[in-house]
This record gives sequence, structure tokens and C-alpha cells, in this order.
Amino acid sequence: MKGWSVYWSPVAAAILIGLSSAGMGLEASSAAQTSSLNERIKGADKVVVATAREVASSWRTNEYGDRIIVTRAHLEIEEVLKGAGTDSVVMEVTGGTLDGITLRVSGQAVMSVGDRAVYFLERPQGGVSKPYHRGEGVLKLDSNNFVRGSAVSLGEVRMAALYASRGK
Repeated sequence: MKGWSVYWSPVAAAILIGLSSAGMGLEASSAAQTSSLNERIKGADKVVVATAREVASSWRTNEYGDRIIVTRAHLEIEEVLKGAGTDSVVMEVTGGTLDGITLRVSGQAVMSVGDRAVYFLERPQGGVSKPYHRGEGVLKLDSNNFVRGSAVSLGEVRMAALYASRGK
């Protein structure tokens, strides 16, 4: 796990927070209103940059008696932006592919081995975390450290997390 340190002027931080409040192109899969980057950071229990090293789907019966596919991803953490430090975390999402059947859930991230992302995680239950606000809790990164489909860089997410941690 690597740490990071950076100094940002209050003006630069205010600009970033203002842009993140406007959404900065970070749209979830659903048509529902999305949370700003700042809201995600504040609402999540833990925010990490990590890579999915193992991804496995299984059948589960939900609280309504429906048989659904659930995917569990073992995330190798390279950087903690918020929350307690750890080397790995287990995250679970509804949906996936199993026995030739694919379940895609609106607003939920589709996980694959090798997915490198900023993960906004809820407090773990039984040792397993879920993404904060479903699909909004996973911002997949491209090879240039930008959130896929946006102009937001990992550096900007780091700056927003640092600024949020200072209570500003």
C-alpha cells in the first residue's frame, strides 16, 4: 500500500469540490440522480484505489425469495483515500454470469478480474463490503488514470478525498 501527500491551495480545492458537486460527468448506469464525488467520499465508509484480483459469482436467494446471481470480488488495495488501512477487501455486487446465465442489474457495477477502480465502500457486514450507492460506488479507471468516460483524473479524486478528510 502506498501513501500520498499533496498540497492543494484552498482555491484549487474549492474549484474541484464545486465541479464535483456539479457531477463532473460521473454518471451512473441508471437514469436516477447521481451523487457528486464529494457526496460519495463523505458517505462511504472507505474509499480505496484497488484492482479486482478474483471475481466469483454464485446463486443466492434474496430476502424476497428470488434466486439471483451475486458476484464477489477480492480487491487488492494499492491506496486508501479514506478509512482504515488494509491490504485487501471483499466486495459483493448483485449480478454477474453463472451457468451460462447473465444477470445485469440497473445501476450496479459489472465486475471483472483486473478492474482497477476507485471503490467507495459501505461498512462491511460479515466481512463483505458493498459499493456505496450501488454502481456509483465504483469508478473504473483507464490506463491513463482517468475515470472511464469522463475527464476526471485519479489525482482529482485524491484531492477531493484529501479535502473532504479535512472537513472542508
